[in-house]
Amino acid sequence: MGSMKRRIEDSGLAHFTEEAPASVPTSEEEAAARARLYARQRYVLALCSLLLGLAYLLAMVFFGSKVLRTAVANVANNIWVQVLLYSSAFLVLYNLIALPLSFYSGYVTEHRFGLSRQNLASWLSDWFKKMALSLLLLLPIVEVIYFFLRHFPNYWWLFGSITWILFAVILARLTPTVLLPLFYKIEPIEAPEVRSKLSELMKDTQMEMKGIYRFNLSRETRKATAALAGWGRTRRVLLADTLLDAFTPEEIQVVFAHELGHYVRGHIPRLLIWSSVFSVLGFFFCKLVLLQTTEVLYRAEMLTSPSVSDIATLPLFCLIFSLFGLVVLPLQNAYSRKLETEADLYALHKTGAHRAFISALSKLTARNLLERAPSRLVELIFYSHPPVEKRIRLAYRLLKQQQTGGR
Repeated sequence: MGSMKRRIEDSGLAHFTEEAPASVPTSEEEAAARARLYARQRYVLALCSLLLGLAYLLAMVFFGSKVLRTAVANVANNIWVQVLLYSSAFLVLYNLIALPLSFYSGYVTEHRFGLSRQNLASWLSDWFKKMALSLLLLLPIVEVIYFFLRHFPNYWWLFGSITWILFAVILARLTPTVLLPLFYKIEPIEAPEVRSKLSELMKDTQMEMKGIYRFNLSRETRKATAALAGWGRTRRVLLADTLLDAFTPEEIQVVFAHELGHYVRGHIPRLLIWSSVFSVLGFFFCKLVLLQTTEVLYRAEMLTSPSVSDIATLPLFCLIFSLFGLVVLPLQNAYSRKLETEADLYALHKTGAHRAFISALSKLTARNLLERAPSRLVELIFYSHPPVEKRIRLAYRLLKQQQTGGR
């Protein structure tokens, strides 16, 4: 960090100076090394998950889809039932194949680094809930898209993308009030001192106090986090109990100000517009590729029908859409990092609490085992938020401007 030699104490406020400490305690070096090891394992596991997903789709495209399609046809004649049975088997089979990797990533690794508090029964319960929820949410979407494929062969991609966007809006509205309560206990924040500090920040906004809640993340992890979730009347700020119980009121206030910045700057609708554009482009890309590829696979006797509206094309559809998503992922992450920086700037300007901002980030880094300064390539691929080091530099720069009168 240039003259900022390197680390900031977790206590931040007690040891704050205009520049970061010049020496780095051994304990902080060990913590940083542990965080790097954890981050690298997470990167490897993320890549393994990606490769497993692509391998599954390729195996289904070239070998499994025809078999599954034939089995479904032998069970039911109704096209809607066939789509339901095929897509259900397709999703459940993937979840079962991915279960060992999910278990190693979400249970073994988290326990190995002392982050998880879940027992095996609780983790498996959450895994079953997530699988059931994915089926409940995705199966209607698949049915609708294949209805469009059957009846609107020239414009299915447009209707499909509109359906996907509407699904995203509905999901955003349901997440804090319907979906998250399936996994966490969510309740209004009661602590008077915290409520008072948060109320101060909302005086000039349209967000009501009832929109601030705590959720019991401590049931499964020692990590701390906060988020702005929901849409319209369901919009609310969610603060983890691990954050509320371990951070000072000033630190909680600046973390809340960051989430409030997302609301004030209109980031949720901006993200929706951004993702909608990519959804339309993705469906159009699928339309261009799906027809030609389906014909090739049919001639190679890997499909029972040359029609793109046959449910056997679902793995191919998912593969094409996934490859498109990988190509545009750096752009999506870059835009997300831009919005996160805007939220940081709002929080710093609104509160003026540069010291609390720095100490809060330091605590989050320690609790969540965050890598402070990943490589640029890793940042571009994996990071939807700016790395901690860059966020702290921003806070120091603004603090210096404040102390020197903007000079």
